[in-house]
Amino acid sequence: MRALPNKHWDPTSSAERDDAGRSDSIPHHFCLFEIEEHPAMLKVARALWRLLPGTLPNFTAARYTAADHIAPHDDLVAEEYEWDEAVTLSEKYERKLWPPQARRPFGFSRWKGSRPFKRKVALVYYLNKA
Repeated sequence: MRALPNKHWDPTSSAERDDAGRSDSIPHHFCLFEIEEHPAMLKVARALWRLLPGTLPNFTAARYTAADHIAPHDDLVAEEYEWDEAVTLSEKYERKLWPPQARRPFGFSRWKGSRPFKRKVALVYYLNKA
């Protein structure tokens, strides 16, 4: 992860997001990296996801520098996914290219609009400099 150029890390902060009315709104500032774009990290995410069958994977790497922070929180966040987003994730995690009429990513039946998914497990793995 140290080798990833800064351009791959997306900054996120509560000042940039209009989420003040959301139940999961917490003060924060750090950088995110979508691990599906990194082959080695995707392999790790696939292995972890296989431990939780019947779930939709949501893995992200975060980087905190000396100026970054996040307030205490509980991680009980509902994520919203559209059907096409689930199909795209499925193609990366299940390694299946679905014919349009047979798409059943992660075993789910097709839905319209966005659908909420509750987080069942949150895992934090800290890598610190010695």
